[in-house]
Amino acid sequence: MYGARKSWKAYNRAWPQEPVARCTIERRMRVLGLAGVPNARTVRTTRPAPAHATPGDRLERDFTAPAPDRRWVADITYVSTWTGFVYVAFVMA
Repeated sequence: MYGARKSWKAYNRAWPQEPVARCTIERRMRVLGLAGVPNARTVRTTRPAPAHATPGDRLERDFTAPAPDRRWVADITYVSTWTGFVYVAFVMA
């Protein structure tokens, strides 16, 4: 399960009197056909719409308001949890 970096650190912790360079561990793993387990797959949470369907930027990136309660800005994002994804929304008035 370890990749070259974790294997290198584990080796140097186990045998501090004989330190080994990380490239040596990488080379030996490559020769033996060993590879670390990749991180979990990334889930694609957003699929961009075609360019012609994109709404215009009404604020033109100017978020200053002339008076209270004149401009509302919102954002939404996904957060990965052990049970799946949850949505987090931010609204600034």
